[in-house]
Amino acid sequence: MTAADPEIQRLLGPVLRQHRVRWTYITATVAGTVLFGAMTCLALYRFAVDMLKDPSGETVLLGVLLTLPFLIPALLLGFWTYRRVARVLTVHQGGFQYRDSRGESVVPWTSIDGVYQKIVRVYRAGQEVDVRDEYTLSLHDGTRITVDYHMDDIESFGTTLNDVLTEIALPSQRDAFRRGHPLDFGIVRLDGHGVHIHDKSLAWPEVQSISWKEGLLSSSEAYLMIRRHGGLLAWSKLPIEQVKNYPVLMAIAADMGKAQ
Repeated sequence: MTAADPEIQRLLGPVLRQHRVRWTYITATVAGTVLFGAMTCLALYRFAVDMLKDPSGETVLLGVLLTLPFLIPALLLGFWTYRRVARVLTVHQGGFQYRDSRGESVVPWTSIDGVYQKIVRVYRAGQEVDVRDEYTLSLHDGTRITVDYHMDDIESFGTTLNDVLTEIALPSQRDAFRRGHPLDFGIVRLDGHGVHIHDKSLAWPEVQSISWKEGLLSSSEAYLMIRRHGGLLAWSKLPIEQVKNYPVLMAIAADMGKAQ
């Protein structure tokens, strides 16, 4: 199927945009493949010349030893490049298509159970120079799909994904919470009593704030921070990628007056 397939158009609606692998990654891997391929050819040429001069077992062994260090990286880089280039992400109004070397997935927004997102920003001299986000989607049928920063404009895809899924999931989650049902956000659970992580709990009156922060390193990952009234340190600090449907969690926290 392609983006213009009528069946997909009927299922997912019109195409909004398409994401392909970033040209910087393709250029780097192709250059590496060409370099190691050229070195392999030179090694094979040297081997052929030596064989004409001395067709002995030692020459064969020497030829193998000269060729393998270049042949193996060339094959691995070529295979890695093929797998990367095969990736195409097409965003539709009602979902998306994701194609890679293993096949194609057609994913309506409503088939997504949850999203785990890894937010990473790279800084140089205090300026943001790269986005290395990663989104792992858990579908209702148990399938998992990961889309990462090797795709161009991954931040735009992440924004669309979070906006749509929050719009779909938040009303039912908010209603369930008000009715007293616990909400599962992966490693974090919320209910009418408070916040629960593993075997520890913090009651709502004790929660000062729930927020997300970025680190202070040159390559910074985002994390969820829960602060307790009167505490000098965070009560809990979790990488965002461990939290399912993080924007929905923050919306519920905002309803409780705890989001920061």
